[in-house]
Amino acid sequence: MKMGSADSGGDVMLTYERAHDRLRQDPETGELYWKIDHWKKVKAGQVAGDLYRNGYRRVCLDSKDYLAHRVVWLMTYGVWPEVQIDHINGNRTDNRVCNLRAATSGENHQNLARRLDNSSGRIGVSQWARTGKWRADITVKGRQVYLGTFNTAEEADVAYREAKARLHTFNPIPREAA
Repeated sequence: MKMGSADSGGDVMLTYERAHDRLRQDPETGELYWKIDHWKKVKAGQVAGDLYRNGYRRVCLDSKDYLAHRVVWLMTYGVWPEVQIDHINGNRTDNRVCNLRAATSGENHQNLARRLDNSSGRIGVSQWARTGKWRADITVKGRQVYLGTFNTAEEADVAYREAKARLHTFNPIPREAA
C-alpha cells in the first residue's frame, strides 16, 4: 500500500482537521492514539498504527497508510512537510516534535548511523585489505569524497570528523550506531 506524503498523485490527503478528529498526539512520547473506535479490533485510547518493516510507525486512515512522523508534523504545524522528516536521534519510532526536523534528502543522509556491516566501528572509515591501511571517505551532495589513507583507524576517524564538521552543516556531529 502506498504511503501518504505531501504529494499523493491526486488522491485525497489526510487533512489537519481529519487527523485531529481521529487522533490524539501525546507530546511527551510522540505516540498517536485513536480518539474513536476504529475498525472492529481497535478501540479509542489505543496506540494508533503499527511498526512497518523499515522501522517506521504507520497509521491507516481512510484506507490509506501514512507515516506517523509525517502525521505528527501535520497535526503540529497544520501542513504536510514539503521535504523529508529527519529523526534527530535516529530512532524511527521517536515521533516527539522535538525529535523531528524538516530535511532534504541530502541533509537527512548527513544523520545516518554507522552501517551494521561496518567492521571499523567508525562512520566513514574502512580498512584496505590489500595494504592494511585505513581509508576515510565522506559523502557530500550524493558523491563520495576520498579524505585520505592513514596508518590507524583513529587517524582516519579524526579526518572524517573534521571533514564532517566542515562539510555537513545540517548535522556536523556523527551520530553513533544505535
